[in-house]
Amino acid sequence: MNKQSRPKLFAVCFVKNEEDIIADCLRHAARFCDRIYVVDNASTDRTWEIVKDLDLAPVVPVGSKDFIYREYLRIWFMGLKERELGRNNWWYILDADMLLDGDPLGAIAQAEKEGADAIAVNVINFHITKEEIIAAAQSGRRESWRDRRYYGLYESGEIDLFKNTGYLDYGLCARVPLGLTKECSLRLPSRHYPHRFGEQLKKRILTRSENPDFEPQLKRGTEWEHYLIDPATSPGIKCLNAASKEIDFTGGFSYVVPPIGRYGRSRIFATVVRALYPLGLLPLFYAFYNRYAFWRQKIEPREKDIFLSTFRDRPRGASGPRSTSKLVV
Repeated sequence: MNKQSRPKLFAVCFVKNEEDIIADCLRHAARFCDRIYVVDNASTDRTWEIVKDLDLAPVVPVGSKDFIYREYLRIWFMGLKERELGRNNWWYILDADMLLDGDPLGAIAQAEKEGADAIAVNVINFHITKEEIIAAAQSGRRESWRDRRYYGLYESGEIDLFKNTGYLDYGLCARVPLGLTKECSLRLPSRHYPHRFGEQLKKRILTRSENPDFEPQLKRGTEWEHYLIDPATSPGIKCLNAASKEIDFTGGFSYVVPPIGRYGRSRIFATVVRALYPLGLLPLFYAFYNRYAFWRQKIEPREKDIFLSTFRDRPRGASGPRSTSKLVV
């Protein structure tokens, strides 16, 4: 698709202590993204310095701020920037430890043909073994995400790309905005590298153990050894072919989310959105729905403005001063 004729694709990436992978992640995404907003959550390593020093035209270092991470903060930030993106262009939810495979721009073209406003991904989780950590220590070298060979087919159906249509509302406390009505038939593979080497794994667990939002992900506890896998005894774990390094999709995913659409997970909500939009009643519906959502999650509505006030009215490329205050949201 010609770059001038295709829809724009903007990404938002929230980062914290990802110095070993952030440059690779942003270089990978810069191949198909027109702009990548990066917000740093007061990293204590070199993550933020690396982001600011990258010579990549699409990358916009927005700022570094100390806050308690919640998934909906990213959507609030997208709402702040959605006019810059423009109507009927696309957003990409970019995680610093994920690399999107396939052709995202081709998937967007396919979605446009189908009248879809969302594209889901197939998440492949890469793991680390005790033997790999021991071998790296004995050799004296530092491992990276490229060393990971063992993986599992984790989840099919997580929405990572969506269209900025007139149906959307960015005020809800959720991972994606309200108003998505149809998912593309194509799902893109996304390689996830949460466990890359021993010290990184320890730091990740420590950071997440201090945030109640990640409690469901810490079922194995906070001892980092519990997150090492034994390929011989772990069901569903596969090993990359050394020659091709292609993912084997046989056997199916641990979690499969039904698609958004007429017969999918948002059938009723999609119908309501499409019915109310031409009547001009969608903003009223969203206002009541968001009040309920804020009450249900025990969130003060003012917290949205407190969070976004840090990033308003910043020129493109301006990183601003590093904040030392703690934003509790």
